[in-house]
Amino acid sequence: MIKKISKDDLHQVIQILKPFLFKKNIILSANFYRIGLPDFSLEYLIKSLINDLQCKYLAIQSYSEFKDRNSRYFSRYSSPVSNDLSTLSKYIFSKYPQYRILSPTHSFIIFGLGQDKLDHLFTSAFGKNSSFSYFLEEEFSWLNFGSLLSETCTFMHHV
Repeated sequence: MIKKISKDDLHQVIQILKPFLFKKNIILSANFYRIGLPDFSLEYLIKSLINDLQCKYLAIQSYSEFKDRNSRYFSRYSSPVSNDLSTLSKYIFSKYPQYRILSPTHSFIIFGLGQDKLDHLFTSAFGKNSSFSYFLEEEFSWLNFGSLLSETCTFMHHV
């Protein structure tokens, strides 16, 4: 039987994380199949993290797949999220495409970001002027719920 994660479970975890992540910028990855299915909406998860941890920015992966090398058009609003990404990524993109940064290879939905940064065109995949260099400059912390490092951020060594 698949375990359920309650709102109380979520808030207990947030309280454990609070000394480490309070008022920090966070990149969130989640694999609920590994830890249990939430007994609350994904919207509730996002709001709880933002409110309880008082993070300035909360980022969630929203990469697109470019299967055809000749057709690499990227749109904040219509380029689909990669099939390899989580339900959380797909859901957040379906609800909040307006918060997707303009990084064709490594886009993220970022809550709390001003329009000037949302409209900035990141021109590099991993180096200077990449979304990852931005995360490094803004001191983001990566929070994995049920995700292994090898599943979510193997690319971080490039930055």
